[in-house]
Amino acid sequence: GLSFDEQRMSQQLREHINDLRRQLKAENQVLNDLKKNMKKQMDIAEEKRRRVEVKLAQVQPALDEATAGLSAVKEEQLYEVRSYTTPPPTVAKVMTCVLVLLGEPEKKAVIWDTITGFLRRKDFIPMVRDFDPHNVSDGDRLQAKRLAYDKNLTVERAEQASRAAAPLLRWVLAMIGYVEVLQSIRPLEAELARLNQEIAVMRTEVDQRSSVGGI
Repeated sequence: GLSFDEQRMSQQLREHINDLRRQLKAENQVLNDLKKNMKKQMDIAEEKRRRVEVKLAQVQPALDEATAGLSAVKEEQLYEVRSYTTPPPTVAKVMTCVLVLLGEPEKKAVIWDTITGFLRRKDFIPMVRDFDPHNVSDGDRLQAKRLAYDKNLTVERAEQASRAAAPLLRWVLAMIGYVEVLQSIRPLEAELARLNQEIAVMRTEVDQRSSVGGI
C-alpha cells in the first residue's frame, strides 16, 4: 500500500483538484451571469434604439420633402428677393427664420442687408439644403419657432409674396419640427450611449474570462 506521506500527497492532490473544479464552476457561474446581464442590457439598448428611430421616422419624411423642395428655388427667384429695397413683411420674416436656424443671431437676421448678403452667396440653397439639424441650438429653435408660428405667416401667403419664400418656409417649419424631436430624444440617446458603453465593458470581461477559462 501507499506510505503515509504518499497517502497525504494523494489526499492533497485530490483536494487541489476539487478546489480547481469548484473554482472553475464558480468562474463558469460568473461568466454565465455576465452573459445573461449583457443580453439583458442589449435588449434594453435595442428597445431604446428602436424608440429613437420611431420618433425620428415620424418627422423625417416632412424634412426630406421640404429639403427636396428647395431644388425648385431658381436663381432668378432669389435675385428677385434680394433686389427688394423694402421687402414684403412675409418674405422678410421667412428669410429671418432661415437665417436664425442657420445660426445667425436674430438681431442680425432681421436686418435686410444681412439677408441679402446670404442670398448673394452662390451656395445659399445648397447650404440650406445640406444643413445638419443637429447644429440647431435650443435657443435658435425657439427663436425660429416664435417667428414662424405666426398666424399671419402661412405657406399660401409666402407663395403669394415670392415663389422662393414658400419652399423656404416649408423647410423652416419641417426643420423646427425635426429639431424638436431631436432635442426631445437627447436623454434617450444619452441613456443609449451609456448602455452601449456598459455592454462594451461586459463584452470585454466575457471575452477575457472565456479566454482564461478555455471556454
